[in-house]
Amino acid sequence: MYCYLCEDYIGLLTTGRYCETCRKIKNIQRVYGKTEVLEILVDICLRDEMKRENKVNHAVKNNCYSPACKNRPQTRSQTATEEN
Repeated sequence: MYCYLCEDYIGLLTTGRYCETCRKIKNIQRVYGKTEVLEILVDICLRDEMKRENKVNHAVKNNCYSPACKNRPQTRSQTATEEN
């Protein structure tokens, strides 16, 4: 059987549809919502290596992706809503 998300082989006797890593990603998505998780992935992962490292270090240092963070960067949808 293959994981539904990453398509890696997870064995024949597994009870779920996802490997352990993808199950964690799915659970995070349930907590924060798929739109927010996608925006975070795009904002952080779709960069060159130096910008990606700086962004991750900044987010970890300031805990900016916590829902309680007051310095949290706005998502693109929040910015568009404020501009209208």
